[in-house]
Amino acid sequence: MKTQIFPLSSIFSKVNTGDVHSSSSLDNGSMPLLSCKTDKSKDHGVEGFFETSDYTIHENGMIITSDGHAGTASFHNHKFIAKDNVLVCIPKEGIYFSTILYAIAYINSQKWRFSYGRKCYENKIDKITIQFPITNDGKIDEDFIKKNLKSNLKDVLPEKNEIQVIDKKNIKFTECKITTLFDLNRGDFHSISVLAEGNIPTVSRTSQDNGITGYFEIPTGATKYPSGTLTVSTVSGEVFVQTNSFIATDNVLICIPKKKLALTTLFFIQFMLNNQMWRYSYGRQCYKTKYSETTVFLPVDEDGNLNEKLMGEFVKNTHYWEHIQSHIEKQ
Repeated sequence: MKTQIFPLSSIFSKVNTGDVHSSSSLDNGSMPLLSCKTDKSKDHGVEGFFETSDYTIHENGMIITSDGHAGTASFHNHKFIAKDNVLVCIPKEGIYFSTILYAIAYINSQKWRFSYGRKCYENKIDKITIQFPITNDGKIDEDFIKKNLKSNLKDVLPEKNEIQVIDKKNIKFTECKITTLFDLNRGDFHSISVLAEGNIPTVSRTSQDNGITGYFEIPTGATKYPSGTLTVSTVSGEVFVQTNSFIATDNVLICIPKKKLALTTLFFIQFMLNNQMWRYSYGRQCYKTKYSETTVFLPVDEDGNLNEKLMGEFVKNTHYWEHIQSHIEKQ
């Protein structure tokens, strides 16, 4: 396979800087505002939703962050406005979507160029180049990219779930204290650096990869916790469902169900608990004593029992649930 370096202008017709300086002056609305401030792994660069007719509305464009995690690229196939800390790149007409995805992946692999405070503003756009496979006549081989990208993504990006209509009438919720549902423990050891490499998932306070920081051997005196357990970062309050047995550091809370709960119930509870992460912002830690006072609203049936069937219906309507379920079934 022959490759060649191309500038952004090879597939994007124009690259502009966003024109929104501050979101504080905008009224709440329905238009997504893209920014470099937010954690792109969670909200895809969307800072919030606002009403505005005073700024440029973009559509079907790639953005590249100029500040923060500078050089991070993502694609947005919808209308949006953009802050002046992101670059907006509009693809040329006729460019394959697979080519754009390839470009995004390649750009994100080059983010190191903008580390240590080096910004990625419009005047440095020439530093962003992409190495494409080429045809015999030196053009970007879009058919090759499309074929190989589709092959590599078929097990990662499943088809969209079929949405099931849920009758929301007469749904009853009750406030449940977390200690009525789970036994709370704290992880067993402090330092990852002293562990020997192994094959046991090890959960720490990280917000990436379901809280798993690596795979190690079980240290002396540590507990191997069962699958079907929730873990909570004591730093951020972020909750994950662990689908494999694991070990955990002492900056993690482990929530073991008092009775067996369906996997979809655990994910529903995770969603509801993560809506309360704001309680642990500004350096407020999420330790066992404080977290034991947490309550969560859950649907119940006519007898006051958890309505796990209803929670399952909600969870199965979320994006990529079938992919998650398939992944778990293969384990």
